Amino acid sequence: FVLDTNNDGRFEICNIHQLQAINTLGTGEGKATGLSDGERNERDYELVRSIDAAAIPNFIPIGNCGPTGSCMNDLDKYGFKGSFDGRGHTISNLTISMPELGGVGLFGVISRGKVVRNIELVNAQVEGRGGIGTIVGSNFGTVYNCHSTGKVKGLAAVGGLVGANAGNISYSHASADVEAKFAVGGLVGDQTASIF
Repeated sequence: FVLDTNNDGRFEICNIHQLQAINTLGTGEGKATGLSDGERNERDYELVRSIDAAAIPNFIPIGNCGPTGSCMNDLDKYGFKGSFDGRGHTISNLTISMPELGGVGLFGVISRGKVVRNIELVNAQVEGRGGIGTIVGSNFGTVYNCHSTGKVKGLAAVGGLVGANAGNISYSHASADVEAKFAVGGLVGDQTASIF
């Protein structure tokens, strides 16, 4: 999986397969692991180089809205509970197509008190139902110094960077084509908290 080689408390992500493994490690046949979903979901991670996501045709978001697929029911209960530092690196060509689900983005849901920072997505293509963004679908934590380009499509609460924001967004921007019917915006689709 991934290691913390310098013992700074952050596990190092070197490629898109390691990033995806936060969600999927041990789920394939003959791929057992001693790490539970919860343990992987609560770790702190850092990106150590820019990576191309094209090798995974349909990335599964990190953190989600739970069994119902609606964050209106479970809020951030099933969200990402660690922290992620992109260290200024880029993830290019990310594709996510989950048109029936809510909380869809590189991070589907970020839990309260948690942070995703210093990352750029280039040419991201993200589709979901509600709470859809390139970086975060439904944000209850903090998005800091994040940037993205690409295309985002959904029904409601759809934004170029964050779909639904009940947390904090700062020093971030997006340049994305956004398509939705309700609560849509270039940066954030549905806003109930702070942006600065």
